Formats: sequence, C-alpha cells, structure tokens
Amino acid sequence: MQLMSKTRSPKGSGAQKIGTQQALSAQLEQTVSELSQTRLRLQQLESEFAALTEENKQLKDEFRDLFEEAPIAYVHEGLDSRFIRANRAALALLGIKSQEVTDIFGKALVADSPQTQQRLHDAFSAIQRGDERSAVELELHRKDNGKSIWVLWWSTPSRDGHYTRTMMVDITDRVLIEQTKVALEFSLESGLVGDWDLDLIHDTSRRSLRHDQCFGYSQPIPESQWGFDVFRQHLHPDDRELVETSFSQAVEAGTYWSCDFRVIWRDRSVHWLSARGKVFGREGGRATRMLGIVMDITERKKAEQGLRKAEETVRATNQALEFALEAGCIGDWDLDLIHDTSRRSLRHDQCFGYTEPIPEAQWGFEEFSRHVHPEDRALVQTTFGRRPLR
Repeated sequence: MQLMSKTRSPKGSGAQKIGTQQALSAQLEQTVSELSQTRLRLQQLESEFAALTEENKQLKDEFRDLFEEAPIAYVHEGLDSRFIRANRAALALLGIKSQEVTDIFGKALVADSPQTQQRLHDAFSAIQRGDERSAVELELHRKDNGKSIWVLWWSTPSRDGHYTRTMMVDITDRVLIEQTKVALEFSLESGLVGDWDLDLIHDTSRRSLRHDQCFGYSQPIPESQWGFDVFRQHLHPDDRELVETSFSQAVEAGTYWSCDFRVIWRDRSVHWLSARGKVFGREGGRATRMLGIVMDITERKKAEQGLRKAEETVRATNQALEFALEAGCIGDWDLDLIHDTSRRSLRHDQCFGYTEPIPEAQWGFEEFSRHVHPEDRALVQTTFGRRPLR
C-alpha cells in the first residue's frame, strides 16, 4: 500500500501544477482583458475630454462674442471700480477707447450730484447686504467729452467676490424728453397756457387743468366727457362757423390749425381764446390725433378794442381839426428845435407864398426868419427866444 501511495503522489502533484497554471492563465487572460477594456475606456475618456475641451473653447469663444457684441453695455469692475473689461456697447456708451479700459474707474464717471451719489451709495449698500434690488437710474459723464448720459444700472458680484458684473441700459433720450416735458409744462403754466391732446377717432381728449379753466371750469373734466363736439357747444354762436370750418380744413389737410374765437362760460360771461394745433398720426388716410395749446386772450382783446376806440377818437379829432384849419384857412406846423426841421401843412407853406409843399429838411426857424420882414424880424426872434440875426 505504501508503494502504491508513493507511486501515485507524483501524478497528483503534476495535476495540481497543471490546475494552477490553468488558473494563472485564466487570471492573466482576465487581467489582459480588463487592461484592454481599461485602455479602451481611457481612450474613450480621452476622446470625451478632448471633445469637452473643444466644446469649452467654443463656449468661451461664443461667450466672448456674446459679451463683445451684446447690445447692452456690460463691464467687469474690480472692487475699487477699476474696469477689467468692457464690451463694445459699453465703450460706445461711455466714450472710452479700447486701450483706455484698464485705466478707467467706474466711480469717476458718475455725476457728482447729491441725488446720483446717494443712489449709487444705496445700491452698493444693498449689494453688500445681498438684498434684492431693481435697476438704479444714474447720471454719468462720458469719458471723451464729459457729456451727461443717463442709464439704468445693475451690478452683481462674481461668485468668487473678486469683481462685479455691471450692466447699463441707455435711457438718455427718455430722460431728456421727460426734462423737456417738465420744462414745457412749467412754461405753459407760467404763461397761463393750456395744452390738449384730442383723439379724433373717439372724440375724447387729455387736457391740462389750465385748458379747462379757459372754458370756465375750476376742476378737470374727465377725458371721455370732452371732445370736439363738446368744445363747439362752448363757442360763441357768431364764431362757431369760423372755428368749425378752419378746424375741418386743418384736419383734412394735416396742417396747423390756428384760430381766435369767443367762448361762453356757464355764468354767461364771454371770453376770447386763442388756440393752436397740429395733426399727429394718420390711419387709412384719416387723421387720428391732434395736439395743441389754448390761452385766454380776453384782456388782450379788451386792450385792442380800447386802442381801436382811442385811435378812432384821435382820428375823428384830427379830422375835425383839419376841417377847422381848412375852413379857417389856417396852416399848422410841427418844429424840431434840435435839428431845425419841420412838418407843415400845405396851407402853412401857402401862407409864405408857396404853392407846393416845401421838404421838411428845408424849413426850420432860420428859414422862417428869413421870410420875416426885416422890420419885424428882431421882434419875432426875441419873442420866440432867439437872439436877432445879424
């Protein structure tokens, strides 16, 4: 039994080696397979990384293009407000050259007015607190010419907090229009001028209080309760046809309308008004809107009437005087004592033997004295206040 056992032992040991080798071979194949798969995965990851890198580059290029070409002014500022970068819209808005960007401090462009400075201070305080905030209206000065511009301004810190991202929308035209409107309203109020905006389609209007006061009202009349039809009901009957005709012609032709007319207030008093208007807007060949002004000229008309009466009185007096002078064969004269010239009637010159009027520059006291008889000349000159001529 022992001999058989010893004889079989080598055979069992060989089988064990073979099994071990097979196992190692299988493990090696598995390892090689795994290495191959890892290599493929690595190549795939490298390919994906290269694609991501390229995509990131494209995104950066696209972002740079969007930043540069954005229609809204966009600026990155350091914590001290020094510009880091600015897009083209910002350069154009602020009057900055591209090579000047990093030398610009945003705060230096802000107008030094108390209102603007306070708004900027409040905005930065809100940013530091992290509060929600809306756009801030700021007045800035262009770098190139110092001209004032107005912007809506937003600023947000970057994620790392190293700089801020600022956007600006130009609202200069809107602000200037508002300022002009305020100045115009002040001028209208100072000049007691009312303004109106008439909707020719719906026959309604927007008007200032001064407009309604010109028609005898102390409180504003609702927009829907005043149009051309209501306006014409306030007209004096004698002026209604003139106003309606001139207004219709202006609307039809799209030209300026100008008319002076009388209106009757609720207390039955009569007032003179002067109105001016112009058509704005047409639709389908039809005028849709007219803007205008109106002012009370009653006192002026009264003054004109008084002046006309005075002129008529003077004219009548002059005519009576001329009749009296002619009837009495009396000449009249007006002597300029400084230049020794005169204005005279023909009858005056006839008294001195002339049949035609003598030019004004050719007759004065000296010329008159030469026509006086020598024996009377001294008396005339003395009584007139002149020394006798030699």
